[in-house]
Amino acid sequence: KLEDVRKKIEILVNQSYIGANVNVSLKQVSAKKITIVGAVSSPGTYIVNAFTTVSNALAYAGELKEYASLRNITLVKPNGERKNFDLYDLLIKGDRVGDTTVSAGDTIIVNGTSKFFKIDGSVIRPMVYEYDNDDTYQDLVDFSLGLNIDAETKNITAIIGRDGRVFSKNVVLSEKIGDQDLLEIFVGKRTSIDDKDIFVTGYGVTSGYFPASGNDFSELLAELKFSSEIYPFYAIYEQINDSGLRKSKVSFSLSDPST
Repeated sequence: KLEDVRKKIEILVNQSYIGANVNVSLKQVSAKKITIVGAVSSPGTYIVNAFTTVSNALAYAGELKEYASLRNITLVKPNGERKNFDLYDLLIKGDRVGDTTVSAGDTIIVNGTSKFFKIDGSVIRPMVYEYDNDDTYQDLVDFSLGLNIDAETKNITAIIGRDGRVFSKNVVLSEKIGDQDLLEIFVGKRTSIDDKDIFVTGYGVTSGYFPASGNDFSELLAELKFSSEIYPFYAIYEQINDSGLRKSKVSFSLSDPST
């Protein structure tokens, strides 16, 4: 390390000079030669700077192929030691711990995969992602940045391919994917049923919610205040019944009690 070099030189200098200060700095950083192969558009050998990490190095090899795995990238050392990386830790979770710095002579292998699925419905970021057999459905939902506020957690459906047939099944978030072929996840949405008070709005009238007491309609009108701008007194009463299945509108005149 640079600090170790500085300390060593400082010890040597202090043997001959009293009170001398030692500063050590880098004039030039040596480059490294690495090889990138696999599911990339431009495999080959590249010269990279000393601080290049696995994720940085991928940019040298151009675009990833559509079948490239970001969750199974292998770093092979010159001595044959192999280490696998899951770049979702960085790209989705923001965790750089596994994004190690490459060394001279390293080989990066971008493996291929067919384990892609689409997540749709009441999630924040619907998209196509890559899954692993050890993932839970909660892990996959987290890839999409979580559920929307209207998500129905008891209505999460997975589309599975197995033995030449495609079928759907309801799943729970804690369940693991296992060795099945996952094609899609759909998160259902809750439906809200209106059970609100009467809302009054318009020009020249008190606006807001008023208790739906079930009394005579004229009692509601008696609670409202109107300005002289209410002319020509035309109004509409809209009503939704049967859990939203039926909607009706009735027009009336504020100046004609019979309506």
